[in-house]
Amino acid sequence: MATEKLPWFVTERSEILTTLLVTERPDLRLLHRREREDGVDFVVGLGGAAGLDTRMFVIQVRGTTTSDPDECRRAVDHLIPGDPAAIFGPTCVFVIDVRDNRHFYAWVAAPAVERGRPVLRFPEVPDFQPLDRAALDQIVDRVAGWHAALARVLQPA
Repeated sequence: MATEKLPWFVTERSEILTTLLVTERPDLRLLHRREREDGVDFVVGLGGAAGLDTRMFVIQVRGTTTSDPDECRRAVDHLIPGDPAAIFGPTCVFVIDVRDNRHFYAWVAAPAVERGRPVLRFPEVPDFQPLDRAALDQIVDRVAGWHAALARVLQPA
């Protein structure tokens, strides 16, 4: 999968399925959707309402025609940062198997709160988990907690 060029509809379908999953939640909105083959695929804002809200996270999307975890890992190896300093916020990858309609996710930059401070963890090997509404809820909760900790650290007392 990582070395072969997938048909255009695999990418298209995987992005559409990601859009559907994210936009089913009224508290999320797509702030950016990739228009070219470079850069970030999706930037998702928390809050849902229009206006200035800088609580967000990044989703990279990879379409595939297999649910083989090894193939999924190979497809996203290039997303694992050699230099984590290039990533400044929570980032995950969604792998969408368009043949079997199965979805997986792994953190590229996993948000955490340690001793009240926001931190990002950069796994060397992606740990893919099934992606469904409950998993998306967990992703959003982690991102919201990270942003809350960040606000406490950045805002004056």
